[in-house]
Amino acid sequence: MFKMKREFFTAVMVAFVQLFQQCFSALASSSTSSSESNSASDKRIVFIRHGCTFANEYLAQPGTGWGDPTFQDVPDLRDSPLSPLGVRQATQLRQKVKDGNFPVALENIDLVVVSPLSRTLQTFELGVWPEMEKRKLNPPVVALPYARERLYMISDMGLTTDELKVKFPWVDFDSQFDKSTSKEWWYTSENGWEDYDEWRPHGNGQKYLVPGEPDNEFEARMFDLVKWLGARPEKNIILVCHWGVLEFLTGDDFDNCEVRAINYEKLESVKKNPLNASSV
Repeated sequence: MFKMKREFFTAVMVAFVQLFQQCFSALASSSTSSSESNSASDKRIVFIRHGCTFANEYLAQPGTGWGDPTFQDVPDLRDSPLSPLGVRQATQLRQKVKDGNFPVALENIDLVVVSPLSRTLQTFELGVWPEMEKRKLNPPVVALPYARERLYMISDMGLTTDELKVKFPWVDFDSQFDKSTSKEWWYTSENGWEDYDEWRPHGNGQKYLVPGEPDNEFEARMFDLVKWLGARPEKNIILVCHWGVLEFLTGDDFDNCEVRAINYEKLESVKKNPLNASSV
């Protein structure tokens, strides 16, 4: 009889311990989920579109606009830098930052993410970086291939990371690149023009120098960018990028050097793909 009571008591204690462990595990999981949710809801992205480029001005001319029958891509526009107008726009941005007309105080910026194309790097270099240096602020400045423009034409092809390090030595061109992307981090068609399905305006005389980045490739990269941003621990992140990227992420048009701060969870791209956004 005593043995049966002892076995019964032991079984009850084992069941109690197991139940306690299950409850504790559920509470821990709930706490972690709540913490991750709060982390995402507290995150703000300060979006900056680059200043006007020579390629922008070329596309604005009669006969060379996007989709015009007489459109021709131009080799000299590769990795198109800021035009004199773009430099003025970036300088005006610096004055706004200096005057405090910036959506987040520079002192609260935790991370700067920049597309590796020269026009975005120049825009940050002229528009925001000088004030950060002046105030002795030193957040990490990371070049991120995910943030590059969709490859529409040759102006969206960049330079190798070795070349970029010489021009912009204050930027991290290592942490988000590997050997396969350090020399060619923009979109390239695996078989060149062979089997390439043209999605850009064509058939009326338009001439392109490089295959364009297909919809599925671009959208996959944008969701990778959203996931990358969501996984970062920083709360206030500057992202200097491009019209195509901004339109996908936010659903809105941005003018050259326009600045907007948007809560991460309110991004249009997070709403489009909640599974990707919530899995970070």
